[in-house]
Amino acid sequence: MSRKKKISKDEAKLKKQEYDRKRRQKMKADPVTLEILREKERIKYLNKKEKGQVKPISAMSSRERRQKRKNWKKNSQTYRDKTVKVRKNLARLLDETPPPSPGPIQNNDDLRNLTVNRRRQHLRRRRGILYAKISRLQERLKQEIRRKEKYRKRCQRQNKNNQTSPEAKVSALLKNVRVPKIVKKKILLSEVITKQLKDRYSNLKKHSEKKKYYEIVKPDLLKKHKLLSLSKQFFKLDCYKKSIFRKVSAKLMQVKQDVQDFLEKDESSRMCPGKKDFLKSKGHVKQKRLLCDTMKNLHNKFLTTVEYKISLTTFCRFRPFWVTWANLKDRNTCKCVIHANVQRMIMKLHENKVLPYCNLTKFLTMKTCNVYSTKCLLRECEGCANKMIEYYLPQPNRIVTYEQWMYKTVSYEKNENIKTVRKPILKEIKVSLRSLVHQLENILPLFFKHVATIAHQYQTISELKKTLAYNEVLIHIDFSENYCCKYNEEIQAVYFGGARQQVTLHTGVLYLRENDTVKSYTFCSLSDNNRHDTMAVWAHLLPVFEWLKNHNPNIHRIHMLSDSPVNQYKNKFMFHLVYHHINDLFLGATFFAWNYSEPGHGKGAPDGVCGTLKRTADKAVAEGKDIVNLKSLKEILLNSFIEEHLVLQ
Repeated sequence: MSRKKKISKDEAKLKKQEYDRKRRQKMKADPVTLEILREKERIKYLNKKEKGQVKPISAMSSRERRQKRKNWKKNSQTYRDKTVKVRKNLARLLDETPPPSPGPIQNNDDLRNLTVNRRRQHLRRRRGILYAKISRLQERLKQEIRRKEKYRKRCQRQNKNNQTSPEAKVSALLKNVRVPKIVKKKILLSEVITKQLKDRYSNLKKHSEKKKYYEIVKPDLLKKHKLLSLSKQFFKLDCYKKSIFRKVSAKLMQVKQDVQDFLEKDESSRMCPGKKDFLKSKGHVKQKRLLCDTMKNLHNKFLTTVEYKISLTTFCRFRPFWVTWANLKDRNTCKCVIHANVQRMIMKLHENKVLPYCNLTKFLTMKTCNVYSTKCLLRECEGCANKMIEYYLPQPNRIVTYEQWMYKTVSYEKNENIKTVRKPILKEIKVSLRSLVHQLENILPLFFKHVATIAHQYQTISELKKTLAYNEVLIHIDFSENYCCKYNEEIQAVYFGGARQQVTLHTGVLYLRENDTVKSYTFCSLSDNNRHDTMAVWAHLLPVFEWLKNHNPNIHRIHMLSDSPVNQYKNKFMFHLVYHHINDLFLGATFFAWNYSEPGHGKGAPDGVCGTLKRTADKAVAEGKDIVNLKSLKEILLNSFIEEHLVLQ
């Protein structure tokens, strides 16, 4: 005989549940057994109640009551769901079962009657709940109506008290004053007419009706007898007031132009080079410029450059819309390392309350008479040469940590050769406050010389633009970031791949004097060769020199302006090319100067040209065109600009 297989706990549990279900069903089928079972359960419940195992709802705490009622609701919902499920299954079985034999018809009818009775009980219960809810809502509605009427009546009484009658007004006006009855009657008449006119005007809704009302009640006599102020009660003066146009004088327009020219200078704001850095207003598109200082400091500087005085409010009102303030996305990613390091030192001293300010301009103001004067910045001014900064050092030995930009030499291996490269890093330095002050004082001479050079360059270039002779030219040049060719629709391999073709853009602005005014010409040369060395620079400049020689053959003095990267403009190879070839390009040239801006301060007009070109190209791509190489980019730009304003090679 085979051994009986051992069942699991879950199978034993299910088997026991099935056995209990059949046992209960068998007991319920016999009325005597069912009554005995119910009596046992009743006695068991009473015993538990006597022992305190079962508490009545009145003996429970608030928390126990809430939990008990929650369980009741849950059990009721479970019972209702079970009943609905049984009813649906029964209906489905009745619909799907074939016609029964004559024997069990009575049983099916009994089941159907049982289902109908249960449904009726459920509907009666739901109807009772809804009736109770309707009764409660009706009671709340009555209370709200009663409350609304109470406050409406209060508001009505209050308005009634505020609306003084004409008789009451006359009585209050003539209180303790004895006048003839005819005088009192005439005053009462004026009050009545005033009230009537006021009510009529308040009932008018449209502006045209108010105008007709004014035509009927013309205030000519009121104006003659100086009673217009009293007539505001029954019609507003704006319905007959004439619009006054402010006349703008030519002097005010000149002041606005002066403010605009001042804020567009490179010493007041810097040009944004990006193709997305533009602003629109009333149909005008301008390349964005970011202010280099606060409007208050720029206003003080502006007053030193003009002979008249204007307020700070007027100065701010005349600010052009394209000259704005910088935010996070406009952060300076080409900042000067000297300015950045000094600014970090000053901010750390301000953080430790050694200095009362953290602004670099404010720091310069405390050391100089005029932060824009080269004489003061070079410490040659008698008034500020010996100025000292007062440092507050209650704890001079306190250790602080600040950051400085430095260059670190890193070695790497390439093609079995060891090469070195300098990489900029932001290094943390721990020093005492006394040492930090000494370091700041030691770096100040170099910093003042740096700032003085910047101020001198801006002032000199600005003066040179104004005083250019007919045989002189100023050429401001700069390399922009290479333009990446793109398609209107690209596959993933093109978008993330490294085979995207790039086009070099060498932009610039050329200044010439024509007809007693200095005129500017913007230009840009394109190349599919991505070299940025001296030979590439000279190749980009040759077409510009040829155009200039044909446009004005009498050029004898050439001024060049650029930033100062060693691998592009500022090197011995560029000096050699200029020395040997400039006379071949400009016969009779007597003067040639190349002006290099301070490192980190080379942003200018060419960056605006670059942004305009890239923005135009991207707009064409967005409209469905493809820019895949130099030729397609050149065609799109030539079709978008007039050759007189933009020279493209």
